[in-house]
Order: sequence, then C-alpha cells, then structure tokens
Amino acid sequence: MPNLVKDERRFATVSGKGQFTVHPILRSHYAADEFLLMTIRSHDQYNTTVYAMNDRYRGIRGDRRVILIHKDDIQDFAWEEGMLVDVTSHFESTTRTLYGFKLVAYPIPRRCLAGYFPECNPLVPLESISDKSRTPTYKSIVVKLSRSQEGEASYGTS
Repeated sequence: MPNLVKDERRFATVSGKGQFTVHPILRSHYAADEFLLMTIRSHDQYNTTVYAMNDRYRGIRGDRRVILIHKDDIQDFAWEEGMLVDVTSHFESTTRTLYGFKLVAYPIPRRCLAGYFPECNPLVPLESISDKSRTPTYKSIVVKLSRSQEGEASYGTS
C-alpha cells in the first residue's frame, strides 16, 4: 500500500513535515508494593493473533506468560529472574489475578512492568477505560506481584 512518509518522505500536513504534540506526564503515586503494567505485542503477532511463541524484539523464546521487570526491582523484592509470580489488579470492587507468570529481567523503567496482549487482558475489566479515548486501559494497569502459589498458569477473579 502506498505510504507518503515511507515512499516519498513527505507528510500530508500543511508544512509537509511531521507534527508532534508534547503532553505533560502525570505523576502517579503507587503503594510500595504496586507496579504499573502495560500490555505489549510480540514480534510475531498482529493484534490478538499470535503466530509464534518467540519474540525476537525482546529475546524471549517459547513463552508468552512472562512479566518484563527491571532487574533492580527483582532485587529490591528479593525475587529471582525466572521465578513464577501471580499478578493481581484491583479496580473498584473487583480483584483479578493471573497465576504463574515468569519474571524476565528487562531494561524497562523502574516500577513498570510489561506483559503480552492478550495474555494479560483478564487483568483489565471492561469498565476500566481511558478518560478521552474510552478504550480499555491496557497500557496502564496498577498491579501487585506475589510469589506464585500455583504450579501452573491460570486465571481468577473475585
């Protein structure tokens, strides 16, 4: 398909240049045991269709039930890379937990996490939406991690 930017290095704007908008970053305050999780796609994925279990972008092979976390956060909580954790979100009166996700050290900002979409979708209730776009809050999920009590991956709500 034709693409002005890629093919001609031209933008369809009055100036012919790309237009950027800068927005202030809102400061969020979380409890000492909370993290901000965003969902991401892997290399071999288009929307919710997963074509392979590998993510060459991030060097992950054969597993999608992972949580990317800064190595210093792993150390601060006395966890180990590769250990299984349960991931819990709270929204209004609903608690949602995903069980048995593997911690992977990754150069992500401190107190931030990333997990694959759609595997982490159950953490976001349909009522949790962005103020302006009205889309689900898949890029901003406040969660807690705990050492997994489950032997294998599963999901639950309460």
